[in-house]
Amino acid sequence: MAMPLFSMLIMLQFTLLLIEFVIGMAVNLYVSIPEPLKGSFFMSSSAVALLVHIGLGALVAVLGVLIFFMALMKGNRRNILFTAFAFIFVVAAAISGLVFLFDGQNPAFSLFMAVFFVFAFSAYLFPLAQSVKGQIQS
Repeated sequence: MAMPLFSMLIMLQFTLLLIEFVIGMAVNLYVSIPEPLKGSFFMSSSAVALLVHIGLGALVAVLGVLIFFMALMKGNRRNILFTAFAFIFVVAAAISGLVFLFDGQNPAFSLFMAVFFVFAFSAYLFPLAQSVKGQIQS
């Protein structure tokens, strides 16, 4: 039995979120971000991981919007609620990351990114479980 597109997109989102988390940890531990942040930093080889992290984060956000609209089209209120929360948590993580990057690398904002990742990841569990449950029952 083929997995529905909605479930496949959520599984893709899980995968991208995990990759995003690992790259973020690598950036946090191994990339030195100068303070104040200068434009020339983004042309350096040490910025590649950071730029991949930012780009992947944008992809996660776009996919989050797509998943939310798919939930809206399906009409399941719980899925709509959980995918909306997940997207909000992704945006909150992105905002925390930008504040971390441009405001002195305060470790609290790195923690906020990680916590919002956990919330977003967890919020996607419910619609995935609902989708799989629906597939099994049909």
